[in-house]
Amino acid sequence: MAGEDEAEYSALCEQLHDELAPVGILETQLVGRMAGALWRLRRLSHIEAGLLTYHAAGAYADAAETVAAAHTKTESAWGDLEFERVTVLDEAAHGEALAVASEARAARLCDGALLGAAYQSDAAGADALTKLARYEVMLERSLYRAGEELRRLQEARAEREAARQEQAGKARLGAIVRRALAHGAASADQDE
Repeated sequence: MAGEDEAEYSALCEQLHDELAPVGILETQLVGRMAGALWRLRRLSHIEAGLLTYHAAGAYADAAETVAAAHTKTESAWGDLEFERVTVLDEAAHGEALAVASEARAARLCDGALLGAAYQSDAAGADALTKLARYEVMLERSLYRAGEELRRLQEARAEREAARQEQAGKARLGAIVRRALAHGAASADQDE
């Protein structure tokens, strides 16, 4: 996605892989899902900040334009014609308010604010923050489920490995006992 660093995502994947030490394709896939969920959760915080910036800047610009309009006088001109003449009453205050409005409108064009606006447009309306919160909960659950499944698989693998080592130990012990018995029997035969 624009504005995201692919190398940063790769580093996150590598770090998770190193920390969680997956074995096999299934565990590796689960670690990949966890990395994706973590990355999208990170993205959500940027979207939320952008959404709030977009709306705050718009409200600030609207307020500044209202202040600028308060420093003007509007009159109808030329009788019945639909034409208005605007006279600025206080040039300094009007200019300052318009500059603030322009700066606030420009803030809506920063990458974060545009990301927030794009999300709101895609989320279709005013409840964008609610939808964002629901998406965050869904991602957190997905992350948790993948982590639990990974933990379960790794525990099962560790149990299988422990059982295999126990069987190998018993087999070694059995071989030692058999050799000792065979050696003892051979010694007894020589003593007779």
